[in-house]
Amino acid sequence: MRSFVGLISAGVFSAFSAANALAADLPSRAPPPPVPVVAVPYTWTGCHVGVHGGFAYDDYHFATLATSPAGGSFSGRSKVYSSGPLGGGDIGCDYRLPWNIVIGVAADIDAAAIHGSVSASGPLVGDVGIGGIATDTRVNALGTVRVRVGYAFDRLLFVDNVLVYLTGGAAYGSIRDNFTGFAGPAFGTWTSSRHPFGAGKQPGAVGIGVEKMITPNWSIDFQYRYQYMGAATPQVALIPGGIGRFGTRSMYHLGRVGLNYHFNWGGPAPVVARY
Repeated sequence: MRSFVGLISAGVFSAFSAANALAADLPSRAPPPPVPVVAVPYTWTGCHVGVHGGFAYDDYHFATLATSPAGGSFSGRSKVYSSGPLGGGDIGCDYRLPWNIVIGVAADIDAAAIHGSVSASGPLVGDVGIGGIATDTRVNALGTVRVRVGYAFDRLLFVDNVLVYLTGGAAYGSIRDNFTGFAGPAFGTWTSSRHPFGAGKQPGAVGIGVEKMITPNWSIDFQYRYQYMGAATPQVALIPGGIGRFGTRSMYHLGRVGLNYHFNWGGPAPVVARY
């Protein structure tokens, strides 16, 4: 009986030993290596397109005058408040120089609904009757072609990848002015459409902005700009006699927020992280 039990024990031990030896000869199943991670670096070098929206505001004073055929006059000073929304698209290209300096060019075009109007009336001085004026200015479109120079911060306060820049250049506008004047029996109207374009004292544009990269290809842009597109003091003939005079100005403080897509042409190559 003891011999039989010993025989069985020896057989079980031999079976386990053979299984362990077979398992040792099998190839190990190690986990596969991790997939390389491609990191696209942030860069300001390249071209971009975007959309934006904002608001424009201006206020100014001008002298008013309306005279009658008999020499009577209505005069005074009026103040115009102009404001309204704007929105459109932009395109540009930038290049990052050493020392984190970024230079570039940009152009934008906006549809706008900027409007300002004023009216005033009162008794004539030197004649019997009433005189007055009414005027309004509407901006239907505006745009710029600008250069910009900025400094790219890897980290500014608690925000990464920020560009702070100055910008300036040529301005464009599509503007319509309307005027109505009367003095006693005299009456007249005047309408003018103008499309200023240029860079200099009038028209032109200057501004400052902050652009933040939110991914390697997308950024959000905050910009303030002063865009000046001319001022004038037209004189209009009133019929059957007399004149009307007023002032008009198209110089706006613009604030806007934009979203840009960067193509990153010419930027650094992607970095492959290997493990």
